[in-house]
Amino acid sequence: MISTRVDDLTAQFKALDCWGKEKVGAGVEDGPLKVTAGNEQNYIAWGRTVVRVEEQEKLYDELEYLINQMNRGAQRRGLATRRIEIHCLNPAELTRDVAEQVLTEIRDTPRYTYERIYHGMNQAYMDHSHTGNSDKIGEEIWAALEEALEALPEHHVKAVIPQVISSFFEDHRDNKVSAMIMRRIRSRYPDVLFGGESVRSEANRQVPSPVKSTSSSSSDTGATAGQDDFGPFVSSTSSDSQREELFGRRAETAKTNSARAYSDISAIGYGLNPPTVIRVKNAVDRSKKEELEMTQHWLAFSRTGKHKIAGQQHTLEGVRRFSHNQCESAHDYIQLLFPNSQPSQYNRTAPLLTDQMVIEIQNDKKLQVELQKSLDQILDFWGMHRRGDQVFVDDSKSSRHKWNKPFYDHNESRVSRVLYHLMETGFVDCALNMERAMNRQRGRRKNTHWETAVRTRPPARRLSFNDI
Repeated sequence: MISTRVDDLTAQFKALDCWGKEKVGAGVEDGPLKVTAGNEQNYIAWGRTVVRVEEQEKLYDELEYLINQMNRGAQRRGLATRRIEIHCLNPAELTRDVAEQVLTEIRDTPRYTYERIYHGMNQAYMDHSHTGNSDKIGEEIWAALEEALEALPEHHVKAVIPQVISSFFEDHRDNKVSAMIMRRIRSRYPDVLFGGESVRSEANRQVPSPVKSTSSSSSDTGATAGQDDFGPFVSSTSSDSQREELFGRRAETAKTNSARAYSDISAIGYGLNPPTVIRVKNAVDRSKKEELEMTQHWLAFSRTGKHKIAGQQHTLEGVRRFSHNQCESAHDYIQLLFPNSQPSQYNRTAPLLTDQMVIEIQNDKKLQVELQKSLDQILDFWGMHRRGDQVFVDDSKSSRHKWNKPFYDHNESRVSRVLYHLMETGFVDCALNMERAMNRQRGRRKNTHWETAVRTRPPARRLSFNDI
């Protein structure tokens, strides 16, 4: 659970003996994330040492991951997102004050409140459901819920509690317990509206698209699914068949909607003549219209190979000529090859993955071919190769396995980005196979961020590299 990771980091910082301006990082060894602190020089008498750059990068990436996952989950639940920035120029400038400010802002989000409440309810239910006594189960859940409510902002609680109860009902299908909890909540918060006299059924619930929406024409209002990647029943230990079942969608409806939207877009030559952008804003500051303009630039970048996206310095043809050293040292190209629906802290002006991009990719063989080339290029850089939707680790190229070091490497975050892109554009089988192959190679040091990435809800229509 993301909120658990936030709480754990918060507790570690409270117990940390260092100044607010002191540099902080996280240990790169295996196991739970452990915060470290240091200064510009050694203080032998105090037992402090310099924090290494790789430790700061690991903590910085963890904070970035928490921000993105909180906003991603909020979008899927229809909750308000919040712009949270890590206020330092680069990971090497990360201090205790900066890190704690990020954690404070994350805790003051509706999504954090949602997850804290749901986690408390779900844990109590799992601990006592074996009794079969609905009254006892309800009392235990309410006790856990009251404890969580005391520590959370009331305005956030009121905003998310109807959805929490709805999710709880959908996951456990316990009418009596759900109704009991709902009555208690109504007694505590009389002004909370539940949208009806009973908890909504799964058939009536609409799950938003995982992709940042810039148009209502391509939304999949008929899609239903279980918990999102924060929820308890799509855990990292879930069987592959269970994961596959959770990706079920009403494909025909979505395919029709996508085709209709694609037809409308193609009629105006979408992406062939991208508009001039005078001032490129950071992704978090762009309006829907401005993001649509960046989408057109990305389409021209991908289709022509020669177009430079506004605010970026690479063309696709230029990236294709990258050596392995360039793939390693450049940090502003991966966002162009594999856009995600959440902003990047490393390339803040890069285009985001939008519904329009997904529609174009799913209907344009040229874009699918270029994505295939991009995937093969990055896999080769990582010492891997692909056949169709199958991904293989080449043991003879272990020197390239930068994602499989005993300590953290920034290529691990790049892998997450690629997996999110594949999932969000419909290449589900390839993403699942890639995550399995890489985590199998890592053995007991499995990367949980990758497991989370492949639990992202894909669009209704699946694609396969076998068909390209």
